[in-house]
Amino acid sequence: MKITITYFLTALCFVITLSCSYTSNRVKAGLLNNVIDTDVFSRFVSFDVTADSTSVVYSDEITLSIKKAIFHNNEWQYNFIDRVDIAERINPVMGKHFVSISNNKESMYYLDYQNEKKSVFKVITKNKGDANNNYALNVLNIECNDFAFVEGLPNHLFYINENVNAVEISENNAMVQYLFDSSEFETITDFTVTKTLDYISMVYKDINQTLYILRLKKVDGSMVIESRKVISEQVSLFDTVSVHQDVGVIYYDVNSLVNYYESGTVTRIGYYPYCSKVHVGFTGENVFFLLSAVEETKEQSDIYGLNIVYTINGNTKKWYEERLFDSEIPFSAIESSVFNDSLYIISSGINLTLSKFSLDCF
Repeated sequence: MKITITYFLTALCFVITLSCSYTSNRVKAGLLNNVIDTDVFSRFVSFDVTADSTSVVYSDEITLSIKKAIFHNNEWQYNFIDRVDIAERINPVMGKHFVSISNNKESMYYLDYQNEKKSVFKVITKNKGDANNNYALNVLNIECNDFAFVEGLPNHLFYINENVNAVEISENNAMVQYLFDSSEFETITDFTVTKTLDYISMVYKDINQTLYILRLKKVDGSMVIESRKVISEQVSLFDTVSVHQDVGVIYYDVNSLVNYYESGTVTRIGYYPYCSKVHVGFTGENVFFLLSAVEETKEQSDIYGLNIVYTINGNTKKWYEERLFDSEIPFSAIESSVFNDSLYIISSGINLTLSKFSLDCF
């Protein structure tokens, strides 16, 4: 497909023409898929790949819990972590979590709604080599309805109560609060935070569906706002990645367009009648995009597919797109990771699936 130039709503940015072509299944030909779980609906997934094993932490909105699956001895072994919502389903980020691994210790942070009036921000820790998953539980003195750890600064946490707050968490779970004036942006509905060179960059969407990038600096115990600008308006979905000491942002707007923003430049990826999830990843050399796109059949039924958009050998003048596989329902979670010259993808559609292919495809 050929994608033409269009205008952009922010004067500071401009749009590049992107030409996409379908290849003869260059990626799909080397794709290996492994179904992790079948009876599950997940919005939040994280995973860790090593030479010895793969572990996946995921939300399960059917059982209102967080679960963990470990691939060991050529099979998946499952652990129930915690029930994090009540039957009335009042947890706005049910199953959202953050996993940190350092000094041979694994820590997992998440929000647990115990009743209509009480929520608890928990951290559970264990030795990384503990196959029996003997977790120790601690409760952090944080009241919030959403949170995000800083990519690149995993001990820095931003969370939303009535305002946006920022804290630094020590190894013994002591917290240092940063002074932070968030009065100008109290209507955040979704956000990510990334360490970018001299800044901490927050990308967020507000209740008016406007997507912003905010640059912050730590100065004498405060988070000082250096700049804030609009990336785009009328945005329904977005995702971010740390790339080239900056943050890359993929977003899907109400005009059914998928775009990519980096360092003030916008690249249009393409027109898609429907997307349920967008993801941007980085191989260490090149960005790539994963999209949950819909395809209408002659029978007028919808097929939901996982599409990948990528370059070959870093040639950004020509991009390619492939449909990796289909699902009977829209994809609700997509994550990726690079290990040993392979790209791993976790996707949650009709199944929770781990996919893998060689970076040689790029």
